[in-house]
Amino acid sequence: MEISQVGLSTKEVESRKKEGLTNKSKAKVGKSYLKIVVDNVFTVFSIVLIAIALVFIGMRIYLINTGYPNLAAAYFGISKFGYLGPLFINIIIGTFQEIRSKIVLDRLKITIAKEYNVIRDHLNAKVFSEELVQDDYVILYAGEQVPADGIIQEGEGEVDESILTGESETVKKKPGDEILSGSSVISGTVKYILTKVGDATYSNQLQKKVRKISGTKSELMRNIYSIINVMSIVLLITSTIVGITMAIKISAYGDASIFISEATKKLMMDQFPHIPIPTTISSTDPYGLSVIITTIGAYVVGLIPTGLVLMTSITLAVSIIDLAKNKTLIQDLFSLENLSRINCICLDKTGTLTDGSMSVKEVKYVGFDEEKFKNIISSFLGSFEANNQTSEAMIAYFGKEVVLKSKEINPFSSAKKRSSVIFEDGMKVEMGAPEYLLEKDDPNMEYINSQSNEGFRVLAILIDEKLAALITVKDNIRTSAPETIRYFNENGVEVKIISGDNPLTVSHIAAQCGVLGSEKYISLEGVPLEDIPSLVGKYVIFGRVSPEQKQALVEALQAEKKKVAMTGDGVNDILALRKANCSISFEKATDAAKKCAQVILLDNDFSHLKEVVTQGRKVVNNIQTTSILFLMKTVAIFLLAIFTIPFPKGQSEFTIENIYLLQTSVIAIGGFFVSLEKTNKPIEGTYVKNVYPKALASGILILIGALLPCILAIDQFHFTTHDNAKALISILTTIGGITVIVKMCIPFNKYRVMTIGIVIGVTLLLTFALPTIYIGARSWSLVDIQTRGLDSEIARNFFFWKDNTVFKTFTLRDYLTIAGYTAVALPIYLLICKIIDRINFNKLEKINAKENEQ
Repeated sequence: MEISQVGLSTKEVESRKKEGLTNKSKAKVGKSYLKIVVDNVFTVFSIVLIAIALVFIGMRIYLINTGYPNLAAAYFGISKFGYLGPLFINIIIGTFQEIRSKIVLDRLKITIAKEYNVIRDHLNAKVFSEELVQDDYVILYAGEQVPADGIIQEGEGEVDESILTGESETVKKKPGDEILSGSSVISGTVKYILTKVGDATYSNQLQKKVRKISGTKSELMRNIYSIINVMSIVLLITSTIVGITMAIKISAYGDASIFISEATKKLMMDQFPHIPIPTTISSTDPYGLSVIITTIGAYVVGLIPTGLVLMTSITLAVSIIDLAKNKTLIQDLFSLENLSRINCICLDKTGTLTDGSMSVKEVKYVGFDEEKFKNIISSFLGSFEANNQTSEAMIAYFGKEVVLKSKEINPFSSAKKRSSVIFEDGMKVEMGAPEYLLEKDDPNMEYINSQSNEGFRVLAILIDEKLAALITVKDNIRTSAPETIRYFNENGVEVKIISGDNPLTVSHIAAQCGVLGSEKYISLEGVPLEDIPSLVGKYVIFGRVSPEQKQALVEALQAEKKKVAMTGDGVNDILALRKANCSISFEKATDAAKKCAQVILLDNDFSHLKEVVTQGRKVVNNIQTTSILFLMKTVAIFLLAIFTIPFPKGQSEFTIENIYLLQTSVIAIGGFFVSLEKTNKPIEGTYVKNVYPKALASGILILIGALLPCILAIDQFHFTTHDNAKALISILTTIGGITVIVKMCIPFNKYRVMTIGIVIGVTLLLTFALPTIYIGARSWSLVDIQTRGLDSEIARNFFFWKDNTVFKTFTLRDYLTIAGYTAVALPIYLLICKIIDRINFNKLEKINAKENEQ
C-alpha cells in the first residue's frame, strides 16, 4: 500500500475509510436502544409476573370453553390482573429513564472526546480518535494517550505501558520503536505512523482493563441482584409448597363451603344462576384447579418485590442526569454510590486546591548576568513543544524566543523531577526541583525553605551544572476550595493531600484551604513502599510522591477500612485512580486519567464533589429505606405460606387482591416519597445490616396482620366470618405497613409528617372509593361490568361505601379488631425490632463480602 512521505492526502484517507481501516471499533459501547427496551421488559420478575398472567388467561379461556364461565368470572376476573398495571408502569418508566440517561450521557461524552494532532495534505489537522485511519501521521505530546498502534518516526519520549503490561516502570521510546494503543506518553513529543487501527489494536482490551473498577457493581446493586437470585429459589419453593398443600387439603376435606367463600358464591349465582355450585370439589376438577392456581398465583405475585430493581436504577439515573446538568459526568450508575460511601478523599494540590494557573513571584539570580540568563531561559522554554502550568507562567515572565538552537531535548520527567536542554554550543540547562538538583547543604536551601514555608514553589535553574537562578512561582488558590474542604470536614470525610510538590508548600496552601491537620506533612522522597502503611495515619500532607507511592497510599488507607476517593489528572495518577474505591478526574486531565475515572468534572471545579457526595448519600440512604418496604411484603408472604398450612382453608385464606392496598398506598406511594427525602447523613453499615433485619421485622408485623383474621375466623371461635376475615387481612396488613412508614419517619420533620399524611390519605381514598376491591379483596367480574355497566357492583360501590356489602357485614368485633391492632402495632413492631437486632447477621455479611471480592 502506497504511503505518503509525511502524512496522508485526502484521497488516501477516503480510500482507507472505504476499506474499513479506521480507528472506530466495532465493539459495542453501552446499550443500544433495543437492548434497553429488552432488558427492561424481560427481567426475571417481569417474566414470572407475565407468565402468571398468561396462566390466568389460559385458565379463563379453558373454563369458558368447557362450560364454567362462572369460575372464569369469579376466579380469573379482571381483578386478578391488577398487579400488571404497576408492572407495565415500571417497564415504561424504566425504559424511558434509561434511554433519557443514555442520551444525556452520550452527549456529554461526545463533548469530552479527544482530538489528536495529525498531518494530512502536509498540513496540521485536528482529528478525533475514531476518525483516524491506518497510516495516519500522528503527533503525540506528553500526557496524551496513544490512540492506535504504530511505529515512531521522529522524536523520543518516556511511555507508560503499565495498563498493557502491568509494569509500572516507564519505557524510553525512540524512532523505529513500536508504540501501542492504550499506553500514555509521560514526557517528550513523538511522531508516529499508525500501523493498526480499530479492532486490530489494544483499544478494546484497554477499555475493559481501565474501567475494571467502574464496571464493578456497587454494594447496593450487588445485593439487589443477590435478592433476585435468592427470589428465584424462594418462588420455586413457595409455589411448590402452596400447590401441594392446597391439593392435599382439597382432596382431604372436599367440602366446597370451605374453599369457596360466600362472597364468591354470591358473585357466581348473581351472574350465572343457571350453573349450580357443587357441594364437594376435588383437586382435579375445575373448581379445585381454580382455587389451587389462583392461590399459587397470589403467593408468587405477593412474593415478588415489584419495582425494587427499577426504583434503584431510576433513582440513580435521575440523580446522574441532575449532576450532568451541573457539569459532572458520572460514568455509570454504580459510581454515584461508590463516591457517596467514601470517608476519605485524596486530593492533589495543583488544579484542585489551586485553579491550575501560576505566575512568577520573584527571581533570585545566583552569580549570573540577568540579561544573559533571560536569553538562555527564553531559548530553553522555546525548545519544548508542549507546556504545563509552570512553563506557561515562566513564558509569561521570560518569553520563549529561541535565540539559541538546541541539539538535545529532555522533557520533564516525573521520576527525575527535571527537564533539560543541551544547546548546539554544548551548554546544558536544567530546570527542576531544588531537592533533586542541589546538595542538601547548599547555602541557598534556607531561602528555598523560607519560600516553601510561605506556600510558594521554587525551581532551580542550573547552567552547566552550576546554579544560575532560583525562580519562585505561586499557585492561585481556587475560590471554592475552602468551602469544599469545610464541607468534607463537617460531613465526616477525611482529607489527605497527595502531591508531587514540596510538602512545605502544599502544607501552607492546605492550611489556607482549611484542611484539618495540614501541619502534619512529610516528603516521601526515597521512602520505600513497605514503610507507607505506617505513615498514613500520622500525616495528612504527602509531598514528593511517586506514582507507585500514590498507589501504595491508597492501598494503605483501604487497609485501614477506609473508602477512598482519589482525584487525578495526569498519567502519573493512573495507578492510584485504578486502585481507589472511587476515581475522579477533570475535563482538562490527560486521556489516560479520564478513562480511569468514574467521575469527570467537566468544568474542572472539584467543588462539585459536594453535590455528588450529597446526592449519592441521599440516593443510597433512601434506596436502603425503600428496600425495606419492598422486602417486608416478600418476607410476610413467604412466612404466610408456611403459617397458613394448619388452617382448614390453607393458603387460600389469602388472595391476590389482598395485597393491592398495601402495594399501592404504602409500598408504591410511601416508597416514592421516602426515596425523595433530602438527606446528607453518612452511609453507615452495609446493605445487609441496614435492610435485612428491618425487612424481617416489618415482614413479621405484616404477617401478624394477615394471620390474626385467619385465626379469628376459625369455626371454633366464630369471632368473625371468613369473608370479613379476608377484608380484615387487607386492612390490617396495610395498617402494619403504615406503622413501618411511621417508624421510618422517626424523628419527625415536616417532610416526613407530610409523607405519613399522604400515605394515610391515599389509603383512605382507596378504601372508601372502591371498598369492594381494596378492602373486600373480592374478584372484579368483567362480565358484570360489560353486561350491567353503571349498575355493576364496582360502579354501584364507587364512593358509596356506606351501602357497600363489605362494610355492611362488618360487626362491632371487626371494628374492635381493627382498633386494637392499630393501637398495638407500633409497640409490637418495636419489640420485634429489638429481638431481631440481637440476631447475628455476620455470617450473611461474610458471604456478601466474599461475593464483593469476587
